[in-house]
Amino acid sequence: MGLKIPANLPTKRFIRRRNTMTLTITSIRDMAQPARSPGRAAARRILATASILLTGGLLTASPLSAQTAGEVFRVSLEEPVQGESHSGVGNLRGWAIATDGIEKISVYVDGVYAFDAPYGGERTDVGSAFPDVARSAQSGFSLAYNYSELDAGTHTIRATAQTTSGATLSSEATFTVLRFESSFISDPQQVDISSAQCVINGQQITLIDALIEGRATDITLQWRTATQGFEFLDVR
Repeated sequence: MGLKIPANLPTKRFIRRRNTMTLTITSIRDMAQPARSPGRAAARRILATASILLTGGLLTASPLSAQTAGEVFRVSLEEPVQGESHSGVGNLRGWAIATDGIEKISVYVDGVYAFDAPYGGERTDVGSAFPDVARSAQSGFSLAYNYSELDAGTHTIRATAQTTSGATLSSEATFTVLRFESSFISDPQQVDISSAQCVINGQQITLIDALIEGRATDITLQWRTATQGFEFLDVR
């Protein structure tokens, strides 16, 4: 593909699928820092990991984690799910760990600060993966979030973790919102599927002419493993 990789990179790994190449680079650098006393120097070894995606000639990089030697700092936004559709009241969740400890998780919607997410939820899976990081088993953040408060269409949510020492790291997802006319339907009488037709096509279920707030609406649902339930795939 014409991509030249310097021969002196400490670690390089390629995975090539069709027109997409993923290159993971891990590099270690010595960065001199001022010593506490004159005539002495302290060296700090920085470990940076990045995932580089090359598709159609476009080269981009996004951080997966940030860590100094012997230290760990990671964050993962698990819901909303990247590239999926969301509607109604659902989960906004993920996890974050840091050797220094996590101070807070800030959530941004379409680039604008929205709120801080509750942090400290039970995550035994993360604790098992990072047994040497204190409180990694209580590293979850989660809350109920009404995706229908957003306009129908594409949106991005970013979770930014901040450590007790002030370092920050983010994880984000771009997804599509499907919604009815109202962001919250409080009257159950406004939902009537008694006369709707049900069509099953593979793993999808479609209700045709369901009456939602007095309007004939077609709703397609599909099983989503991440949420362990049926989710809206299309509303029209």
